[in-house]
Amino acid sequence: MTDNIRVIPSRLLAIAGILLCAYVSIPAQVGDYEGRPVAAVEVTFEGSPPDPTAQAEFQSLLKIVAGGEYSAVKAHQSLQDLFASGRVASGRVEITEVGTGRSAPVRVRFVVQRQIVIAGVSLTIVPPTAPIAKDEIRARLNLLEPGRRFSVQAIERNADEIQAYLRDRGYYKATVEHAEEPDPTDSTGTRRRVIYTITPGEQARVGTFEMKITGFDETAVKPTLKLQNGLPFTRDVLGEDVNRIRQALIAKGRLAPQLKDPEVQFDSEKNEINIALSGKVGPLVEVTFKNYTLSEKKQLQLLPIKREGNIDVSVLEEGARRVRNQLQEQGYFFSEVTPLCTVTPPTPSTVDNGTNETCQNFSAAHLNDYTVKVGLRDTVNRSVKLTDIQSSGID
Repeated sequence: MTDNIRVIPSRLLAIAGILLCAYVSIPAQVGDYEGRPVAAVEVTFEGSPPDPTAQAEFQSLLKIVAGGEYSAVKAHQSLQDLFASGRVASGRVEITEVGTGRSAPVRVRFVVQRQIVIAGVSLTIVPPTAPIAKDEIRARLNLLEPGRRFSVQAIERNADEIQAYLRDRGYYKATVEHAEEPDPTDSTGTRRRVIYTITPGEQARVGTFEMKITGFDETAVKPTLKLQNGLPFTRDVLGEDVNRIRQALIAKGRLAPQLKDPEVQFDSEKNEINIALSGKVGPLVEVTFKNYTLSEKKQLQLLPIKREGNIDVSVLEEGARRVRNQLQEQGYFFSEVTPLCTVTPPTPSTVDNGTNETCQNFSAAHLNDYTVKVGLRDTVNRSVKLTDIQSSGID
């Protein structure tokens, strides 16, 4: 008796763990097997040692079973289900005739390559005394949790994430290398450990911090900055210093300073960071109230315009909403608060100067030499005083 074997390949492609397609290419003559009785079904591994437990689990996913009839559609679906389990990288179906004749039973074998998964990630810092927080680096790693599909692309992408983390902290000469090795506790050959070796190098220091803000005298604020010449550089501290500069402008009534993102240039020869911050002071902004007064402390608490340095209409509306809530807490339940804006002198594009329409249409970026008055009009009607609470019911 001669066994005739037909192989049905399945090409299963995945990008970042997403199933793009899974299809079975079936030669024309394989149609001869359709509807034939299935004598046996088995799952075998290619490229890894046998694992009876895993093979039994995979076999439970199959749509073709011994004693049933063979179906190309069920073979296709079985391969799809195997891949969807996340534990199969590729697979094919081999069909062997048992006996002779067009109605002879067939033996179906699913040959699969098991998916390699991540067993864990190790971080090695050289030297070990370098001031790098491993927990912060681990928090940035993505798609590398134990049990995830092993992907070289994901490993390299996370190496870039570590590199970006180090640069944000001033380690511009850092190197990040990765290696993968079999998990010593794994007997199936399907688990890999990922090892990142991080060499931070020397932290870069501040070379120059230049401010090019039109109309701004930097004399008073510059000594208060943390990024002084020769001190270590980090992105977090740079953000704090930019906020100090912004707050210095706000304190002078420039409630909408127009600051660009700071330019950071690395001098590799000197291992220094040169910083340039440019922009404009923005319009001179005055906030007033009609029919109501608020202390300066309360204004800072309620009005984003006083804290954030922004006069976009959404910020003005948010401030009006908070003032309205304050009035309602004091019993003025029927009050309305509306922002009114006046630009002095009016620009060619100013619409209905002194109204809410002006707030809706102006842009702080074009008002650097102007004065803007933001008035919050409060229609404070009579307050409501609670004099009695009555309750009634059967209990």
